[in-house]
Amino acid sequence: MSNRANLYCTDAEGLPESDDGYAGFFARSGREYEASDCLPVLWLALFRDTDLRPTTDEDGSTYPYLFAPMPVALERWSADLPAWREMLGPRHHRLLAEWPTRLAQDARAHVLVRTGEVAAFHEPGAFEPVLRAAFAHLARCVADRRLHADGDFQELVGLPAIGSPGTLSPFALVGGCNERERWPEALERQGDPGEPGAAMPTPQGVKGPAPAPAARRPWWRLW
Repeated sequence: MSNRANLYCTDAEGLPESDDGYAGFFARSGREYEASDCLPVLWLALFRDTDLRPTTDEDGSTYPYLFAPMPVALERWSADLPAWREMLGPRHHRLLAEWPTRLAQDARAHVLVRTGEVAAFHEPGAFEPVLRAAFAHLARCVADRRLHADGDFQELVGLPAIGSPGTLSPFALVGGCNERERWPEALERQGDPGEPGAAMPTPQGVKGPAPAPAARRPWWRLW
């Protein structure tokens, strides 16, 4: 059984302090995204190490989760989008456009990532330094416009083939939406932005460069 991480678009002011509070949390939240055994790299792209918030499990262990205002997260994405387009290549340009669009469409005040089950892979107190180091590493990648290999970072984001972005599935980069649409699987059935007549979606309230020509996308293998 995998250890799950979840991302929420939410109007809640943070994670509930007890299990009894989750019904209210879910009622104030929109779409839920899920990943197994990792924090997807395109989730981390929305946050900085200033967005870590402490929480405590039932067993008394304390670890950080991620919490940021949605407008701030989308502004970060807008600023870094040219770097991500270059790092991941034309195959993933549509994914990079749809991801912030979906977040904005939920019209929630915050974006939040539950990290508890991934934190459980680490000794008590060890997860926060790993997470802070991951943000520092990701900032270097964005500055260089290249995904650098780094063992701890790759393990955290679940990308063993980080040096070959053309081999990465959309699920590896952004997890999956826990809805009937099964996004980003739906991208498999849509036209590539480089194909005639296929328009790249424009995120509402998110600035981005004009669509660039892209090669025809190969079939994505899911893991």
